[in-house]
Amino acid sequence: MNRLSFDLRVRVLSALVEGNSIRGTARMCGVDKKTILWLLGDVGDACDVYQDQTIRGLRSERVQCDEIWSFCHAKERNCRSRSAAPRASAICRPGQPSTPIRS
Repeated sequence: MNRLSFDLRVRVLSALVEGNSIRGTARMCGVDKKTILWLLGDVGDACDVYQDQTIRGLRSERVQCDEIWSFCHAKERNCRSRSAAPRASAICRPGQPSTPIRS
């Protein structure tokens, strides 16, 4: 089985971090798309282990989640009616009914 060299892995990840697509990165680096997806899976697993080991016991009063609305649905002003947005576009707080996202 072929393995990517460390330098090639760095080039691929650097291209992806800079905002290049997987297909574009494959062309630039001469690496197959499936190999890039495999590398992303490995890096994601490594990041998961690292964060699980190092980020512990944080006492946060506020968490800023910029642009999180784009993953939930659309801004309320872009919805035709209040019922147009799916139920997943609400912020759920423990012990409280869900409230719509306000921007």
